[in-house]
Amino acid sequence: MTLSVIFLGAPGAGKGTQAAILARRFGFVPVNSGGLLRDEAANGTAAGRTVAGYMRRGELVPDAIVTDVVARRIRQRAGQRLVIEGYPKTAAQAEVVTRILAAVGSPARLAVNFVVDRDTLRRRLFARSEQGGRDDDLPDTIARRLDALGSTPSDLLAYYQDRRMLATVDAAPPVESVAEAVAALVTGALAGTGTGAGANAAQAVRREG
Repeated sequence: MTLSVIFLGAPGAGKGTQAAILARRFGFVPVNSGGLLRDEAANGTAAGRTVAGYMRRGELVPDAIVTDVVARRIRQRAGQRLVIEGYPKTAAQAEVVTRILAAVGSPARLAVNFVVDRDTLRRRLFARSEQGGRDDDLPDTIARRLDALGSTPSDLLAYYQDRRMLATVDAAPPVESVAEAVAALVTGALAGTGTGAGANAAQAVRREG
């Protein structure tokens, strides 16, 4: 079955790590909005320099730019299983990406919201920064990023809950435990059951709606 999965959650919640695991286990192609924006920032064009400025300051890149960058990659991967990570961040973006995914033959069937407390997020981001992480992991931007993106907006959660696509995963446990919870949800989505929360994942997963 060809479908797409949406990963929601704050910086440091582990979305990228789980997207990579999903790619290995189920053949999904990761579409990482942050990575795409970093590539755009590195390309030296006027648009890239604009993106770089927002990211250095830990500010949100405008919707129009993010949507254009993500939409281009989705269309390049038309008809494949996709895991969209770090996008959408608003209900308006969710509506746009839903239409694009349906149009390219990879409809969204599941949205996973990774939930982690702010102290854990801060520790993870500082650890990543100390390990030579990304430009937007600089210590002076971490607080601003968490202020802007520290929790998933309620209207975005409502968008997916209204469509019976939303599941919440506790992303504080070890990576392997979170991966099993995500795998249970994705297995259900691929089977068309829409639940997917197996016995081993019951403590980590809450299906919404």
